[in-house]
Amino acid sequence: MFSPMRFKILPTPEIRVEVRVECDPDTQQVADQQLGTLRLNASVGSVEVRPGCYFTPAWDPLEEARASERFLGLSPLDAQQQAAAQVWAAGQRRAACGVEWTHERLNARAYNAQGELLSCQSVSGVASDLPAEQRDALLADLQAEARQDALDWAILRLN
Repeated sequence: MFSPMRFKILPTPEIRVEVRVECDPDTQQVADQQLGTLRLNASVGSVEVRPGCYFTPAWDPLEEARASERFLGLSPLDAQQQAAAQVWAAGQRRAACGVEWTHERLNARAYNAQGELLSCQSVSGVASDLPAEQRDALLADLQAEARQDALDWAILRLN
């Protein structure tokens, strides 16, 4: 005969999560990778975003235009105009990086009641001007992940 298994309910450990927002030290590098590079001299495919400041996008605008034609059904002229507008907007945003906005690193650290660090979760490359609702959702997800990771560690220590 089988005897019913008995489960011991473990107490839920106390977990405290702290969030820190820091300027990402790699802001300029991340902006170069995501948007494109700024140079003092014109190069093939660059556009002048300010006098003496040229922007080269991190993607190929011609490929972007072809994709817009094929997948969005835009005319070749409309696709090229849209690609040029995207390059211009990215150039303006890249030129403002470090002046009007930066990339940030968000850290969520979870501690037990004794103050021991149980979990650290972070995400880097977050724009400082991210809309509030998106930022709040990102922070909530980061905190939840740190809390769950810390609970897993805390429960392992209780066994």
